[in-house]
Amino acid sequence: MNAKDTGGSAFRSCAKCKFLYRQEHGYSNYTVEETEVLCAKDRNPNLPAREPWAWKHTDTDDNWPLTNQSACELFAAGEQVLLDVDGETHPAECTDDTETIAAVCEHAGIAAPKEES
Repeated sequence: MNAKDTGGSAFRSCAKCKFLYRQEHGYSNYTVEETEVLCAKDRNPNLPAREPWAWKHTDTDDNWPLTNQSACELFAAGEQVLLDVDGETHPAECTDDTETIAAVCEHAGIAAPKEES
């Protein structure tokens, strides 16, 4: 399993998973009202959910009950995607991981980047 040993207790947070992404909501990029946390693979039954203001997550600690014991068999650490309100940021601008880009594009209904010829 993908649990980390942290002094005898299994740490199974999905907070650092590359398939976890955030989508900002509001009137524009200047007036973001909330950020929603989603799993591009729909493996966390607690998500989507509104990102808490006091969410602290590191490699060994996660204080949000919706993610702190939710790592699944698809967990893969990596850079996460943040989609802005205005749709100006594409997943490919957040990470070079093609698997992450494809999963987030499909899940969020965003066109995948075109292959360079």
